[in-house]
Amino acid sequence: MSVKEDLEDRAAAAVAFALGAHAVRRDTGGDRDRDFDLVFKNRPDEPLEITRFADRDVMKTWARLERADREAPSLRRDWTVDVPSRIFDTAGESAPYDLRAFFVAAEPALADLEAAGYDQFDTGLWNDDAAIAPALTTLANLGCNFGLSNEVPAGEVARIIPGAPVGGVVAPDSLASAVELEAAKDDNREKLRAPADALRRHLCVVIDPSSGTVFSAASHGITGRMPALLEPITTAWVAGGGTNLFEVTPPAGWRMHAIPPDVFNHPTRWIDP
Repeated sequence: MSVKEDLEDRAAAAVAFALGAHAVRRDTGGDRDRDFDLVFKNRPDEPLEITRFADRDVMKTWARLERADREAPSLRRDWTVDVPSRIFDTAGESAPYDLRAFFVAAEPALADLEAAGYDQFDTGLWNDDAAIAPALTTLANLGCNFGLSNEVPAGEVARIIPGAPVGGVVAPDSLASAVELEAAKDDNREKLRAPADALRRHLCVVIDPSSGTVFSAASHGITGRMPALLEPITTAWVAGGGTNLFEVTPPAGWRMHAIPPDVFNHPTRWIDP
């Protein structure tokens, strides 16, 4: 099973549990079918489409971090540092962070810090040591704000260990805005037009950690205003950051469903073959 299918199964099982239904997969590899139907005992089946709200550039940066060669043979210590999760060009367009360029420039700058007797740095603090000013400027220009170092384990090569955090101020309407962006996508809407006799049509938005503040809003249940859903979508669900699932069917407000961990751990119990 792919990561995408596993995520979809968990989300579908959670929605099915909340509604007292079972999910039946309809998308068997094409790009035109809805992901699932929700099957009830006493009313017509209802379509369910699962979509993921994520920052693709952040995800690409994180993927590059997983693949990165972190060895830095010119250093005497292991350095844990921060780097941007994405970058913006002069036109305001977002892109993944260039880790290759970072390692090329950061290693000699960190070597200069070591040579001057430093085992940590913070480019946001005033430092009047002219010997390390060029190194700090280089690191700051790379978007690297702080770093800490440790002794290298015996027999190992020194490493640079970058992390790319996401964060910011959580807006009260973050979840509504995320749902509206996914609900406005033509493919999500078209997939939910069938079956014709469905009483409700469900879009489940899974919030990815790469979305930063939106993920924080989902994690803490900061639902805010109701989203404006485009037809034929009648009901939106939000999952992410915990076992709580949030539902909204305008004009009714948000509802929270506490989903047992067993539903996420064994989703196939709520999915019919």
